[in-house]
Amino acid sequence: MKLVIILVIVVVLLAGGGGAAYFFRADLFGDGATPKAPIAKVADAVFVDLESVTIAVIRNRRIEKHVVLQVSLEVPGEAQRAAVSHALPRLKDAFIKDLYDYYAVQPPGREGINVEAIKKRLKFTTDAVMGPGMVRAVLIQGAIERESGGG
Repeated sequence: MKLVIILVIVVVLLAGGGGAAYFFRADLFGDGATPKAPIAKVADAVFVDLESVTIAVIRNRRIEKHVVLQVSLEVPGEAQRAAVSHALPRLKDAFIKDLYDYYAVQPPGREGINVEAIKKRLKFTTDAVMGPGMVRAVLIQGAIERESGGG
């Protein structure tokens, strides 16, 4: 009797596996295969790295914390890389002003860094300084929030 039950279970499992293979992968044996379009070659990304950007978050006339960001800019090509590299002092100054504005309106005691919000703001600032299309994306490679040591 045990042997019959085991055989029935094996048959049910094999039938279930075959049905699943047929249902989920109808092209299991290559019948009806459609040729796939070749994957388009994407140009290599070109990046411009900025020095670390450090912001002191000030509340009630004292430094509450420091925020340190490591930022890179993705540019479409070498010509844009040269233009952005030439404008790095203006960009970094604009980033610092924008980040001070951002942290000025944050509620006191909020911890953590909203990387997505900061990326969007810095992209907007970059477009304002450099013009639209000069920078594809702003990448934040590192974000550290340090509490102030005293004060």
